[in-house]
Amino acid sequence: MKTKILLLLFLCSAPLLAFQDNCFTLFTPSSLSKGETEVNINHRFYGAIDDDVWNSLFGINGGANVGIGFRNNIMYRIEAKASYTRSKNRVELGASWRPTPASAPVAGQIDIAWFSFKQSGMDERGNNFLVLVSAQNNIWAERGILTLNAGYDLYYERFISGVALHGKITDSVALIGEYYPVWDRNSAPAEMQTHLGERDAYAFGIKLDTYGHHFMFSVSNATQNHPATMSLGTDDSGDLYFGFNIQRRF
Repeated sequence: MKTKILLLLFLCSAPLLAFQDNCFTLFTPSSLSKGETEVNINHRFYGAIDDDVWNSLFGINGGANVGIGFRNNIMYRIEAKASYTRSKNRVELGASWRPTPASAPVAGQIDIAWFSFKQSGMDERGNNFLVLVSAQNNIWAERGILTLNAGYDLYYERFISGVALHGKITDSVALIGEYYPVWDRNSAPAEMQTHLGERDAYAFGIKLDTYGHHFMFSVSNATQNHPATMSLGTDDSGDLYFGFNIQRRF
């Protein structure tokens, strides 16, 4: 069923013109010009929205999974990337290439990254590579933008994916929903299943664009901020968490 839904969404986007718009966590085909740099700061608060509301201020007083990322368009739609995430002290270094020109029916991008992290209970850091493809259509019916991610995590040896839909309210305001299906919850080896959450992760919220900045405010059932970690699912039962992203181009 999940496969049919994602395939249908992708086919609906195929005849549309290319367009780029950022998501909370999903990778999106870049629209940076040669020499441009983007800085992305993101917070995923650890406190549940409804947990001791007045003392925790809707969960934002309980610490956060904080990340910062940089990317630069070097030339020929090739970018260099670097990011750090507090959760598991994840470091990621990589590059991306957008083979599709601005006139292509669908914008596409290929990301390859080396990552390193400290898993709880491990004496040494784990590290390996991630390959991810992102695709995004132009505005559908003047208001909708679809984003798809599909990739492979070589550390866990598993397929990862995610889908997002923008609903444009105005040229500078959009509502966004993201969803990350866990395809191998029942078929993964027993050791791998210990890393998979009981529920699929999702996020929803609003995006505000100003000159040079993107501000995004989200609510999610997970506190992760990367497609690979969101694709592992979540064990939280009904809890929701605030988050936000701030992006600036130079």
